[in-house]
Amino acid sequence: TNSRTITAPYNSTAFTDITRGSEELHADAADANLVLCTGSSCSGTCQTFDLSQIAVNQCTRALVDFNSVIIEQQSNTGLPDAVLVGPSGCLTSGQVPAVNECFDINGGPFSDFALVD
Repeated sequence: TNSRTITAPYNSTAFTDITRGSEELHADAADANLVLCTGSSCSGTCQTFDLSQIAVNQCTRALVDFNSVIIEQQSNTGLPDAVLVGPSGCLTSGQVPAVNECFDINGGPFSDFALVD
């Protein structure tokens, strides 16, 4: 598969339109999964998270160290919150800018992600 790259430096204060929401689980994210993969272009071993089950504004550690990411969403409507990926602690993270597109992550592998409103 083709993929674009999320490049450092990461700016966790400038979120785009797949963002916004309240500090709750979101029913409108029910059809979205975050897929984190060890290889580039969303290959290798992957771990999938149902985003409707992930609370916002909390850093979550993946079970795999990942180098690429895709948000799979059947409706293709985008999300109410920003999805950030980065190193341990989520202090410096990059936003996944779109759904249904694989992104390689420069500077990885990374271990953590967060939904941020």
